[in-house]
Amino acid sequence: MTRATVLGFLTILTLVLMVLFQSSPSSQQYAMLEVEGESIVFSPYTVWREGFPLFPKERITDPVNVIFLNTTIEDIETILYENGWMPIVASSQFLYIGHARVKNGSQLIHPGKNEKQRYHVRLFSYKNLVFGAVHLEAGHALISWEEAEYFLARTFTDVKQHKGKAITKVAFRNTENDGHATFINLASTK
Repeated sequence: MTRATVLGFLTILTLVLMVLFQSSPSSQQYAMLEVEGESIVFSPYTVWREGFPLFPKERITDPVNVIFLNTTIEDIETILYENGWMPIVASSQFLYIGHARVKNGSQLIHPGKNEKQRYHVRLFSYKNLVFGAVHLEAGHALISWEEAEYFLARTFTDVKQHKGKAITKVAFRNTENDGHATFINLASTK
């Protein structure tokens, strides 16, 4: 074998392994979302990647608890900025939507009830949907998903909202979570 053949083989092997390890963790559950006649399969939990880049480990992190319809991340950011939310640079997370691994497109925070608390949301864009994972934290200690979901949804009280079917575990990470995402349809704001 020539050196070029060996290098070619190793390159192909590396690419195959990278593709194999980009798939969602086997422990993930999936939810089906019906939007305007289209079925969208997604993982209702964000994942955080750690470890060696070629063979990363993925850890389920936060539940998807807000789903925006008929909008973009930019539209949501504009509304949230007008209501006291601020951009933040924090560790990236991913969401599996269909067969794609989607990196969060935006992260924002809003001050909580005291100087130690804050609301933190990660937004993931897919077609005309934006999936949100929002939580209330003190430092980096999780306090509540439900309180954060309610706080974020209140910002959009002038648009159509509803709770969807249960998509996540209720007793996830020993923190308050009803398992239902709030759907917020921004079609009427355009």
